[in-house]
Amino acid sequence: MRQRGLHVGIWLGIAFGTLLLVGCAGGGEKQSAPRVVEIYLDRSAGGRANELYGFSSERSGLLDLQQLLRLAAEDVQTLGVVLRADGGGLSLAEAQSLARSVQAFRATGKPVIVYSDYYDNATYLLAAHADRVLLSPLGTVDLIGLRAEVLFFKETLDKLGIQAELVQAGAYKSAAEPYTRTRLSPEAEAMLNRLLDELFDQLVEGIALARGRGREEVIRWIDGGPYSAQEALERGLVDGLEYPDALPTVSKSLVSASAEPTYIADRVERDGGPGVLELLRELMRTPGEPPLRSGDNRVNLHPRDYRSGPRGGPAGTERLGARGADRRGAGEGPPKRRR
Repeated sequence: MRQRGLHVGIWLGIAFGTLLLVGCAGGGEKQSAPRVVEIYLDRSAGGRANELYGFSSERSGLLDLQQLLRLAAEDVQTLGVVLRADGGGLSLAEAQSLARSVQAFRATGKPVIVYSDYYDNATYLLAAHADRVLLSPLGTVDLIGLRAEVLFFKETLDKLGIQAELVQAGAYKSAAEPYTRTRLSPEAEAMLNRLLDELFDQLVEGIALARGRGREEVIRWIDGGPYSAQEALERGLVDGLEYPDALPTVSKSLVSASAEPTYIADRVERDGGPGVLELLRELMRTPGEPPLRSGDNRVNLHPRDYRSGPRGGPAGTERLGARGADRRGAGEGPPKRRR
């Protein structure tokens, strides 16, 4: 009996050790599987990329997004990233900071794709630093230059019988002007135009260097905007027009790996049938193109933030273009763009 019990114990030990080795080997294969990771620039809703690199869902700031890119660059299993810039909404400073992070990521030899259904000035500046700039076939590129608006309240205060008593410490101290004047002083106008000129130069030079284009060509792009998807492709602003469900295939074609990488989608796919974009795609399908697959619902719909806004404006609003002032009131035409 003692010998039989010893034999049973030995066999149980061997079986347990075998299972442990198999489990470790399987886990190692899973961890070493190559992947392309999708990262939404809007991190307010978290996402799978947060979990993949050990971030909590509450972390959604610019520095956290840069940290995600650093971790992805250091991760040997991550072969490339797809940045989703849907809806725009970045400031110029944020776009410049993220562009440096994209450059650092690409310096590791890994490709970056930027995809969006809408590019404004800032998000296009960021996208220009990627290996490929992709746009939805139903999207737009709103690259139209810069402008500034200043609201004046003096006439409103006069109607209310209120007089603002403010002290101005110098000619270029314009904080009090909206309450004491009905238009910009020459000094404030010159200061704001100089600021716009400097930002405009940063925008043009950043795009020109990243896309390998001349400065004058980029200025012509800005003067000719905004663009439909097909116009943007023809002018060379984007490298391709794709629907979101093509991103896994497109991204995998840019990476080199012994095994086909897995595409890690950042957002959980919504349930239900096809959405609006899929239905439009089906209606626009050309003869011979394969029909929309049942359950192919991988497009995320996001509200767009059209930064260009209405071309008119309320009376009492003063607009400044990148090279001069435009003081039109409501309905008097579009603001002047930098020429």
